[in-house]
Amino acid sequence: MQTYTVSDLTSKINGIITTNPSLNAVAVEGEVSNFNLNASGHLYFSLKDENSKINCVMFRKDVMNIDFIPKDGMYITVYGRVGFYEKTSACQIYVTVLINSGQGALWAKFTELKEKLEAKGYFSAEHKKPIPVFPKKIAVVTSPTGAVIHDIVKILRRRNPAVEIILCPSAVQGRGAETELANAVKYVNAHNIADVIILARGGGSIEELWAFNEPALADAIYNSKIPVISAVGHETDFTISDFVSDLRAATPSAAAEIVAIALADIKSYIFEKEKYINSYVINLIYEYRKKLESIKNSAAITKTPQKLIDKYRQSIISLDRRMKLSTANKLHINKIKLDNLKIRLANNEVEKTLNKGYAIAYKNNKLISNIGNVALDDNIELKFAGFNLGAKVTDIKGENNGKG
Repeated sequence: MQTYTVSDLTSKINGIITTNPSLNAVAVEGEVSNFNLNASGHLYFSLKDENSKINCVMFRKDVMNIDFIPKDGMYITVYGRVGFYEKTSACQIYVTVLINSGQGALWAKFTELKEKLEAKGYFSAEHKKPIPVFPKKIAVVTSPTGAVIHDIVKILRRRNPAVEIILCPSAVQGRGAETELANAVKYVNAHNIADVIILARGGGSIEELWAFNEPALADAIYNSKIPVISAVGHETDFTISDFVSDLRAATPSAAAEIVAIALADIKSYIFEKEKYINSYVINLIYEYRKKLESIKNSAAITKTPQKLIDKYRQSIISLDRRMKLSTANKLHINKIKLDNLKIRLANNEVEKTLNKGYAIAYKNNKLISNIGNVALDDNIELKFAGFNLGAKVTDIKGENNGKG
């Protein structure tokens, strides 16, 4: 038995393939997958059927002679020769001619379902729910591992650390993935644990994204009472979930940017609302004063003052009551909103301090703010960023040292 080096073996395989006349001119039909138009002008894609898949390459000089550009799911016939790429030990077809044989099975299935759901009203604008401006809780339905969840969390934390992120782990490709995705959307709705749902996955071929083209997931999104943002694949990828959801984001990162408004923008929003309220109240008072002045200076009032006084007394009282009630209600409501936002901003400042390595001390769930709140041998709790520690007081230093 002869022993080969790797290079000798791959060279021998290449020689067998390239010298075989039946492989020097082949016609192969199948479904396009993993299509890529390289910046060099070359085409790279896979051709597959229900059992097998083979890689194909078409060089720029041959690409210039075709009258269409293939895409994933398209059914085509290629003409060329079978070659062996020694560096990667890959068998592939070097294509010289392409013929469009019609749509592939997956693409036809996608189109059929899209038309069916569109006819049922699944894509109608009237059914779309608005995305909340200031969501407090965001559910992310995606794989618990990989770059997608990492990127989403990073962007949300950077833009608004006060937002609570709820990961709903699910498979995003393969058998049963559509059921897991649909169940995750249903779970968020059943327990009402979020203000908005991000359905996310990175890019991939039509086969890898197919879970997002299944009727089960489309039904779950359509019946969701909580707004759903579909962020599947790259900007050029489209799935059924994109059409059914309340909003499509070009990428998972773009979805995170949409739902998390930066703290600086929140402060600006509060300032603008405060200006609006002040302007509204001033204009309201001005208008009522004009009406009162008009009544006061009316020529008719000097002729029959008592009748006019009686006539307008109730009107003035009613206007005054409505003005006070309207102004008071608006001021009260907006004061509550401002107070809530100030509390959230204040909590955010505490979290920033803890992230620098500081801690907050509690005794019996009460803040220790001076030496009089603690004594020797007391059990206390130290709160750090992301975790708590239990501790026992063994020494007290200060003016009241040793005085409990």
